[in-house]
Amino acid sequence: MSKQRWADLVDTSSEGGYPTAAAAAALQAEMQFQRGVQLHTWALPAVALAAMRRACQTHFGTGCTTLVSWRRIGPETLAVTSNPDVSYAFAWLDLKTDGPTVIEAAPNLQGLIDDAWQRPVTDIGAAGPDAGAGGRYLIVPPGWHQPLPEGYFICHARTYRAFVFLRGFFTPEHPDAGLAQINATRIYPLSAAGAPPPMNRVDGAGTAVDALPPSDHTYFTYLADILDEEPADREDFTMRGLAAGLGIIPGRPFAPSRELTEILDTAAAVGDKYGAVVVYNPDEHLRVWPQRHWTSNMIPSPYVTADPQFLTPTHQDVDGRLTFFYAAFSTSDAMFLAMPGKGAQYAGAFYDADGNRLQGEHSYTLHIPADVPAANYWSLVLYDATTRCLLDNGQDLPTIASHQNLHLNADGSADLHIGPRPPATGTQNWIKTVPGHGWFAGLRLYGPTQAFFDRAWTPGDLTRTSTEA
Repeated sequence: MSKQRWADLVDTSSEGGYPTAAAAAALQAEMQFQRGVQLHTWALPAVALAAMRRACQTHFGTGCTTLVSWRRIGPETLAVTSNPDVSYAFAWLDLKTDGPTVIEAAPNLQGLIDDAWQRPVTDIGAAGPDAGAGGRYLIVPPGWHQPLPEGYFICHARTYRAFVFLRGFFTPEHPDAGLAQINATRIYPLSAAGAPPPMNRVDGAGTAVDALPPSDHTYFTYLADILDEEPADREDFTMRGLAAGLGIIPGRPFAPSRELTEILDTAAAVGDKYGAVVVYNPDEHLRVWPQRHWTSNMIPSPYVTADPQFLTPTHQDVDGRLTFFYAAFSTSDAMFLAMPGKGAQYAGAFYDADGNRLQGEHSYTLHIPADVPAANYWSLVLYDATTRCLLDNGQDLPTIASHQNLHLNADGSADLHIGPRPPATGTQNWIKTVPGHGWFAGLRLYGPTQAFFDRAWTPGDLTRTSTEA
């Protein structure tokens, strides 16, 4: 960025020490822009989840009994770094309207509940209090002081809105097993426990849904709604003060002027661009395995962290938090703690072995050594660098997974091929790329074993083999 712009701000005119009207207007506009960018970073977890909520409710219906599911989520659903190798289901709670809400979770799920800021409320499944056996969860709104019944896993949410995210597992022999697990789950208000309403189970497959947060001034309209709806935590008062300076005040309509709307358009776009900067330029200390380009967007690395809010002894890691929520959705304790055999762990690759960006016109290989430390399964998924969503490459899904049709070498290792055209060996271990589209890879280990946390097993780097297009 040109230093002249900053110099111009410093050199704004004054008369007898008093800023001129032109100087005041220029500096006020600059501060509105800067505050908008910082608010974009701070609010991303909440705005991103609110955008997902609105998109799902627009396409599939409202109410806690609406459970939208995908046997395998595809590129038509624009949700950041979604996983097509498990079955998904989303439900959205409104604890202000419904009061305490019951979730009858089926056995063998891997799920979670987050509040409106994507802070963990509870894990569900093996890493949760039901330990994989299933059970009844009771999600309680903030400020609830009435007696609660026994026989539930009682979980207190810090916000009125909450996100239920369920994952079910399947195999080629039993492709609907994950959906069967999900569809055995029921959600209803505690007040209706005597006669629970029927579930509205919706199949999301094939429906084009844009669940990404906006990158224009409407981002701040989402923020205004969130701050108006949810309790104010004292630790957020400073950021809420910045929002108030832009006219975002609970209980008052947010109606920015034309000039402020233009500033917020720019602030949202710059905030979005900065998210890409921190994600696609990870620090060296984020490497999961030394001498490899695989990094973790859980700050610090997943085998030593213990707080999904990215808190250090002295501060919150703001860029670390941004890194996570720009490239992923939902948090849980199981994702951030060393829990061998439970939950999941993730690593991303944005560079090849030589430190170059991954581009769709090139071909690459990836060697996966034998004995991958994943008790459930492992997978490699490709994402579009522009959207952070599944790469729409013309294949059914841009993924290779150990529980799908994977070819193994004699020693149990696997060689994966990524590029615009299949290798001479065929298409079995190949993911197609799109010339002109940058991409990145996500490596998932479900049920990570101790060897992952000890770094006793190390995958290869993506190695460029040729330029095909």
